[in-house]
Amino acid sequence: MGEVLNVLVATDDHAAFLMIESHLTRHGLSAHCQCVADAGELAAALGQGGWDVVLSPGYSNDPDFSKVRTATQAADGNLPWIVVSESVDAECAVELLKRGAWNFVRKDNLSRLIPAIEQSRREASERRDRLEADKAFREGEEVYRLLAEHAEDFVAMHHIDGRRLYLSPSFCRVTGWTLAELRVSEWRTRVHPDDLKYIERARDANLRGEVTCIEHRSLCKDGTWLWVETRCRPLLDASGKVDKMVVWSRDITERRQAAAKHEQLLMQFLQAQKMEAVGRLAGGVAHDFNNMLQTIMGTTELLLGETAPDDPRIEDLHEIEKAARRSADLTRQLLAFARKQTIEPKALVLNAVVMDTMKMLRRLIGEDIELIWNPASALWCVKMDPSQFDQILTNLVVNARDAITGSGKVTIETGNVVFDEAYCQVHPEVNPGDYVMLSVSDDGCGMDKETLARLYEPFFTTKADGKGTGLGLATVYGIVSQNEGFITVTSEPWVGTTFKIYLPRYVKSAARDPQRQKAGKTQSGVETVLLVEDEGSLLRLARRFLETLGYHVLSAGSPIVALQLADEFAGEIHLLLSDVIMPGMDGHQLLQRLSTKRPAMKCLFMSGYPSDAIAHCGVLEKGVFLIHKPFSKNELGIKLREVFSAKPL
Repeated sequence: MGEVLNVLVATDDHAAFLMIESHLTRHGLSAHCQCVADAGELAAALGQGGWDVVLSPGYSNDPDFSKVRTATQAADGNLPWIVVSESVDAECAVELLKRGAWNFVRKDNLSRLIPAIEQSRREASERRDRLEADKAFREGEEVYRLLAEHAEDFVAMHHIDGRRLYLSPSFCRVTGWTLAELRVSEWRTRVHPDDLKYIERARDANLRGEVTCIEHRSLCKDGTWLWVETRCRPLLDASGKVDKMVVWSRDITERRQAAAKHEQLLMQFLQAQKMEAVGRLAGGVAHDFNNMLQTIMGTTELLLGETAPDDPRIEDLHEIEKAARRSADLTRQLLAFARKQTIEPKALVLNAVVMDTMKMLRRLIGEDIELIWNPASALWCVKMDPSQFDQILTNLVVNARDAITGSGKVTIETGNVVFDEAYCQVHPEVNPGDYVMLSVSDDGCGMDKETLARLYEPFFTTKADGKGTGLGLATVYGIVSQNEGFITVTSEPWVGTTFKIYLPRYVKSAARDPQRQKAGKTQSGVETVLLVEDEGSLLRLARRFLETLGYHVLSAGSPIVALQLADEFAGEIHLLLSDVIMPGMDGHQLLQRLSTKRPAMKCLFMSGYPSDAIAHCGVLEKGVFLIHKPFSKNELGIKLREVFSAKPL
């Protein structure tokens, strides 16, 4: 043995001490021995520490025996104590072991002393290892207990037969259930019905020894649903079979809500991209397309005015006019969807506007469908272009009609609605505030989830070929977005559909627009009009319109020619009718040049471009009049009289 063994001999018999010391040295044990003669010296020596073994010559009747035992156990409960006695019988040996001795050796058989010391030291080392392991286990167990007790995650252990062995308090804190309530309830009642299949599938995998991780909804006591991520690890018994399961669950409700919000924002972004793409397409073709339609519609209108009612060509002209108007409507719908349509917002009370259109709507849906009108009392005002609201209402009612086979009901309702911050946090597309609601419901065929997901896509339609353009709801979506509102839709197959349009409340005093006029008798005039249009065919057509209406016309194919005519004409020019975008000089710049010499001259602009293309020209400013191509002679006559009758700002 290379190490030095520190041996404490507790005896007042010096001869016995020397005998033990000599035996240890003689048999090759490198030992440092110290003798203590009484209990006081024993306690002092033990207090210094560092001893490997205590030897006590004596036996159970020794008066110092109990003192040795007490001292060694108090100093170190893991310090070996060996009794060296004259004689030890079986009864005495049992008594020694009961009183704490680790071993005993007879003096006449000291050959057992060194093996007894080595055995005791091994036992002491094993005891220390066990104590340290037990201590570490208890400390670790306490740490894990504290973690499980205070963690926000849920920790549970249960037997495969369903018996719950442990459940962390965090589950009760978060869900509101008590342990008593959980004991008497079936776990399936707290899982969302749509998620039960995932739980059962994971449980089957766990019984096969697989680790699973799923997301599902768990019912709280207050009736709300909590999204949790649950990871389950099976535990095996000695035979290798699944015996228990340890389950960790984490509340991921906020994460799911954030993901849903992100997906919603992404869908809104993609929808905005689609609208922008369609808007660029519509804006790019609108000007040329509208100019061509203006020529077609205008020429057809003039020919109709010059053709006898019984002329066989009259039907062909009407078909041309009808096709041209449908094409013009298609362009307007594209621009409305892309939010590029030029608008003239006015304060409106929707109840009055709907009442004005009820007769037309009843004719539109037919006699087999009942039209129900439920206006709200004291309805707030909105501010929007009246023609845009007509588009919204007409499109929704037509869609409702087409969803009904045979007889049915279409219901139109209005109401005042207030959305607070709490609602807007869940619905990020909504801004808090006061809104006016327009609802159009039907009891028709309804829509499935796949159809609802594509509802506002341009050119998407479920109608038969030739029955729809796929732009009706896209137009509604664009108009509502342009007016800072939003749409909700609820629908179930063969139950029906409800569209709800929410438009911001207009807080200023508002009434129905007194200038909203319907097409009626053609209005003529006798004033002098300076007409400026760079497209030759449109210039000739507009001149014929004006002359037919009774106006004296000065026509110019460019702004430069218009300035020359204005300088040369000695009489009064009452109005400038000019295209907006022209080579070299736009219509607004031309008006500014002419106004320096003719300040009393009024102005009406005409354009086939969308609003964003002409906004920089200043023609959308307040008090500036604009007529959109294509327009009819009648519409031009009405607009001219509106300009002439308007009071200067």
